[in-house]
Amino acid sequence: MTSGGAAYASFARDAVYAAVMLILNGIVGLCLYIGGRKFHTQTFSPHSVKIALVSLVSIVAFTMILPTFTKDISGPYYTEAQLMFEFFACLVIYIAFIAAQTVRHREYFITNSNEPVNKSENVSNQTKQSVSYK
Repeated sequence: MTSGGAAYASFARDAVYAAVMLILNGIVGLCLYIGGRKFHTQTFSPHSVKIALVSLVSIVAFTMILPTFTKDISGPYYTEAQLMFEFFACLVIYIAFIAAQTVRHREYFITNSNEPVNKSENVSNQTKQSVSYK
């Protein structure tokens, strides 16, 4: 992207925008629709949604909003050093989300478990939400 010149200057930003739209509209909408048709009620934890949305909003802010406020290059573009910082910052955010999802707060992301994963499972079950489709 950096060696492609002006034709590829906004390629990274457009790719992130497309990925966010696919995740928010396509995948989540399709999952809600199919799950609603199959089960009529779906259960999710508000804690897991908050963790996922905070990660997504942080990455979107780094890639789409922050370049507008940088002063090194005119327009919504990063320099190479800023682009490397953005890459590592987004990587750290994503790794933190994966760690929260698989290790630290795993019980927030498990909805159909007969056995509690740990003792805090009872607390998270009290805050479960449901989405109904008829």
